[in-house]
Amino acid sequence: MGLCQPMMATYRPHNNPLMEWVQTRGRMRSNKAMIGRNNLRGIVGALKKGEAVWFAPDQDYGPKGSSFAPFFAVENVATTNGTYVLSRLSGAAMLTVTMVRKTDNSGYRLYITPEWKVTRQMKIKPLPI
Repeated sequence: MGLCQPMMATYRPHNNPLMEWVQTRGRMRSNKAMIGRNNLRGIVGALKKGEAVWFAPDQDYGPKGSSFAPFFAVENVATTNGTYVLSRLSGAAMLTVTMVRKTDNSGYRLYITPEWKVTRQMKIKPLPI
């Protein structure tokens, strides 16, 4: 996505300094900046300034740090509460972004949903496939 729209992205910094340099250098080819996933102030600050920030909520932090929702054939899949927290703290819109490979393998098609209006009481429903 960063090739089409300048944006920032969250990531987990590597423990090995050399690998961190290689990883960051590679990611910076298509991103404006990289923000460590634990740098909440940096992420919220970027969002408040109107920056687009890629945040992939694909981690399971257990029952206290996760929400559970149906996903495909799995009844309860864990996802982080971080998306909701970042939106609440920054006032940023939440969008779902999906990239699907074109059938002729010539690239990807990018799908961006309208803004989610989320409340803590929201009932999560499975996405139609």
